[in-house]
Amino acid sequence: MAVRTRVEPLEQDIALVYKQDLSPEAQSATLAQFAYEQIEEAKQTNRRALGVVPAYTTWVDGREDAPLKSVKPDGEVFTEFELLQEALAWIDQQLTMHSPVLKGHYQRSHEFFADNAEADPDRPPAAQEYVFVNSVPYARKIEGTSSDRPPQSRQAPHGVYQVVAELAQRKFGNIARITYSFRTIQGGERNPAIIVRMRG
Repeated sequence: MAVRTRVEPLEQDIALVYKQDLSPEAQSATLAQFAYEQIEEAKQTNRRALGVVPAYTTWVDGREDAPLKSVKPDGEVFTEFELLQEALAWIDQQLTMHSPVLKGHYQRSHEFFADNAEADPDRPPAAQEYVFVNSVPYARKIEGTSSDRPPQSRQAPHGVYQVVAELAQRKFGNIARITYSFRTIQGGERNPAIIVRMRG
């Protein structure tokens, strides 16, 4: 669900050098400043990649959202960015935006599953696999299934699910494997789907 960044004084020899004569307070302040800089760098990296800074939580010596300056000289700062949640919410939004609209039934029929259980893409539970699929019987016609059967909507001349899957893979491919596929839904229909699996 998240990408984690850990800052520990054990890595002093590479990233952070303490002077042996620093007081415990000065060591804490140095570690806090280093952690702050690393978190800010991660936030800006995410902003450049995603367009926004995703939600994140920081623990200082095991305390959630404690001030960085309270870290112990031999303590630990741990930050978790909710990147997968950001990706899933983005895909859900893009499916709605790219949907052709006549009466709106197709646009309202995107479904989301986490390990085969229906879920909310804005509050996804932990899972191995996430799936977006449209439940209307004519979803395959909108998508097109081959060169012999191209997409049949003038509003979505290249389909919907394949287009969004490709956009999502380009945007979030560093944190998740995002593929276009087909999934069986109620009634035995195999409809276009987007499959999301966390990397690592």
